[in-house]
Amino acid sequence: VDELLAEARKQGLRLVLQDDRLYCYPVLISLAPSERAVKIDRKPERRLRPSFLIAVLRNRQRQEARFRSAPFLESLHAAYRISIERQPGKRHTGSVVSLRDLYALLTLMPGLAREYGLQEFARDVYLLDQSGTTTTKNGAAIEYHASTGTKSDRAALAIVTQDGAEKRYFGISFSGGEA
Repeated sequence: VDELLAEARKQGLRLVLQDDRLYCYPVLISLAPSERAVKIDRKPERRLRPSFLIAVLRNRQRQEARFRSAPFLESLHAAYRISIERQPGKRHTGSVVSLRDLYALLTLMPGLAREYGLQEFARDVYLLDQSGTTTTKNGAAIEYHASTGTKSDRAALAIVTQDGAEKRYFGISFSGGEA
């Protein structure tokens, strides 16, 4: 990790270590010692020379992001509706629901949380936020909420932005749209 961070600095690539993960917007990098590899967005890379990995990361940054914001927003909205229906105090649109609660709903199937980790979900929330896509097909508009929940590491989701700064998310709400 230290060699990779040093090589990134030397080549002028923004690479940030946070929560035992490396971030190189929009790519998530993790170590897989048992596989003798580095995972770049879950895909193992066994060529471990730092200069090679930095070149791979630089190429990934140049590529167009393959994130589809509209389907992700629709999934969040569906999970949001389920969540507010199940909570007695939040039975109306506009109630804030924790993103961690929505992640738990979206990954209910066995093994899915391993395949689609919390950090990937946080990155997708950030990409949705940056995409400008704010309204579902039925007209419900998303709002991002920061609160004292963002101060707690257990409640908030943190992601490293394109600028290398940390951005924290706590919850979302939807307003408007058809019932």
